[in-house]
Amino acid sequence: MDFSEIAIRVGTSPEGEAVTIGIGLFINNVISFLIVAFAVFILVRNFNKLKRVEPRGPRFGLRAPARWLRARPAPPAHPRSPGRHWRTWPR
Repeated sequence: MDFSEIAIRVGTSPEGEAVTIGIGLFINNVISFLIVAFAVFILVRNFNKLKRVEPRGPRFGLRAPARWLRARPAPPAHPRSPGRHWRTWPR
């Protein structure tokens, strides 16, 4: 479809010619942009599907030892941590 002939008439010039705004060219450019943008989107999406993602974790099906999965105790609080009163700070 060609929308290039669509125009909005806004008045006449002093010479008597019609003054128009060519909105059809804008519509053609928007449609062309959307078609190209959609094609690039499909291309990038398919390219990303082709990339192979290596699984994270141990190789060769080995499992992590249980000691790695245990929760570690929290480190002791710093003497000047915000939870302590300023008078209890070491001097």
